[in-house]
This record gives sequence, structure tokens and C-alpha cells, in this order.
Amino acid sequence: MELRVLLFVCYVALIAEASLKDARQALGLICYECQTTDPTFQDCTSLKICPNGEICLYEKRSTSVSTDYTMGCATPQVCNGQALIVGRRARPPASEQLVHERDTTIDCCTTNFCNLPSSTSTMPSTTITTTLTPTTLPTFIQTCDVSNGYTLLNDNQGSTTLCVKVHSEAKLWENARTQCRQEGGDLVVLDSPLKLHLIQIELTSMGLDDGVMLWIGAHEMPTLLPLPRHFNWANGQPVDMSYGWAPGEPEGYNQHCVTINHAGGYTLHDNICWFIHKFICQRL
Repeated sequence: MELRVLLFVCYVALIAEASLKDARQALGLICYECQTTDPTFQDCTSLKICPNGEICLYEKRSTSVSTDYTMGCATPQVCNGQALIVGRRARPPASEQLVHERDTTIDCCTTNFCNLPSSTSTMPSTTITTTLTPTTLPTFIQTCDVSNGYTLLNDNQGSTTLCVKVHSEAKLWENARTQCRQEGGDLVVLDSPLKLHLIQIELTSMGLDDGVMLWIGAHEMPTLLPLPRHFNWANGQPVDMSYGWAPGEPEGYNQHCVTINHAGGYTLHDNICWFIHKFICQRL
């Protein structure tokens, strides 16, 4: 009997691991997206979720007078030097080519956030080189009080973390927020594409009902004026309207709170605050 229970637990763990892996693959890699001449990469803060089949790319182009760096997503053909990178600068005129020989190094990798090298690292300068060895990024350690059902979500490098709990009980937005505060936190704040991605992976792996909607920590103050919409996170920061929202959202001017909905792959929707929904708490 004990052996059967042990085998069943192992089976469930394998299924959960496979589901999480499928979710990560479906959502694509997260890569840095940047073009710069700064070798310290201080201005490289933008991120992109790559289309399926693409991986993270780092490219260094050097001449005797300048060095350019490009980070983004690329197909394996680009990484193997079999295709040009979309968005690459136009090839210099022949007269310039005679004066400035250009060396190009391409480094591709297959884990989230892996294409931002350390400013102190050195890379070989060759005509075309390709490697699938991930670049090491700084690691940030954050603790999480996992009592009462909370869990720590983190990316592959540990630079982005969330300490969260998905509540199955449905509440009004304000009552959900009160519950989160009683547990030492607030409704979850997804103020970066990375945090949204972590929640999308977690919710996808949980296999929730197709029509599920969950309150998150974004809302707006009601106003008599129809435009513009101003949503804020529970921490007071404005909501970036450029990512995460479903097409056409936000769309209802009596809908001042925000849910993350299964429909559309766990995207953001404005919603009526006095409706009851499940919710996600975050311990800070």
C-alpha cells in the first residue's frame, strides 16, 4: 500500500513538472532586447517574450573605430550564421569596408534572460561564432514565507521573484485585498513583463477552469471623464498599459478593477469591482 502511494506521488510530481515545462515552452523565452554601443549595457533594460522556436541572441559587431552590441530574439538559422538578423544596420558602402574591417560575434542561449553578458566578460572576436552556453547573470536571493499556502516563483536566474498564493475562494476586489493584507501582503503587483510571465506560467500549470478570472492588485479611481484611463498598482505605481492586456482592453468605463483571465492566455482585463472572483495575494 505504501509503495503504491509513493508511486502515485511520484507520478503526480512528474505530471506537474511536465505541465510547467509545457507552459514555459508555450509562452516562449524571455530575452533582453537592446541595441547599444555602451559596453557596460547600462541602458539595456527592455525585455521581450520570444515567438515560439526563437532563442536569445547576443551579437557584437566591431570595427577599428566602433563596437556595436545587439540583444534580442533570433531563429536558430540566424544563430548558425545562415540568415541575417532582422533590424541589423545596412551594410556599409564598399569604400568604408576597405577601411574598417568588421568582425561579428554571435552568441545564442536557451534560458530566460541569458543574453546580457557581464561588462567584464571577454568574448572571442571571429567572423561568426555560435554557442549555446548561457551567459551568467547576477543572482538576487529573496526569501518567502511559504506558510498558509504561499509559494516562491522565480525565473531561471533568481533575479525576479514573487511570493504568492492563489485563493480559490471568490470575493469582491476590496474584500480580496483585505484578505491579502491580513496575510501580510497585498493583491499581487505585476509591474514588469517578467512578473506577469511568472504568474502566467504558474496559473497555466495549475490547470484552472477555462473561464476563471482572478483579481490582481491593479485598479483605477472612478472618474466622470471617459479618457484617459489611469490604473495604479497596489503599491501606488502606475500600470504600464503597453503589455499584458487582452486586445481591446481596458474597455468598460464602469470597470475599475483588474483581473487576469484564462481567456486569451492569462491576459489582463478591466472588471467590475463588486463582482466576486478568485484572487492572487503577494507577500512582500
